[in-house]
Amino acid sequence: MKILKSKKFQALIVGVIVLVLMELIPALDEAHTTEVVALIVAYIIGQGIADHGKEAELVRKQPVRLAPTPEEDEGVPLELYG
Repeated sequence: MKILKSKKFQALIVGVIVLVLMELIPALDEAHTTEVVALIVAYIIGQGIADHGKEAELVRKQPVRLAPTPEEDEGVPLELYG
């Protein structure tokens, strides 16, 4: 499964584990665990921005075709070209 390999998903799981441990172990300092969760959230947001940039770059690199190639043009009625 692709989602299990996602860095964002793995960070989410770690964040949930930290929150569960905070509830189960009263000796954990709430301020420190909140800071850890805030760092995890910041990481997830940053990774999402980075992934968006990668996707945008892939779209920019795709070639733009304005007309069909001669092989594709065979048999197409001229009315379709306007």
